[in-house]
Amino acid sequence: MLKRLVKRAIKKAEFAGADIDILALAAVRATREGTVKRGGNALPTIIGTPMTGEIVDGERFDGETEIAMFPGDLPKDPE
Repeated sequence: MLKRLVKRAIKKAEFAGADIDILALAAVRATREGTVKRGGNALPTIIGTPMTGEIVDGERFDGETEIAMFPGDLPKDPE
């Protein structure tokens, strides 16, 4: 059913030379927005828990430690 929904996009991508595979996934929001003060400035951040073994800025995480990361400028309304 999913393949039929995206059939036109698949044909277009295949015509351009892309290899295509169809897979249904469920999405779960695993982060939230936050603010961190640094040097007198309030920086918008994304707060979440990196996966076990994931390396962020040279640090390997255990899958339980929560971090706040400044990804760059965030939109005022994330929706």
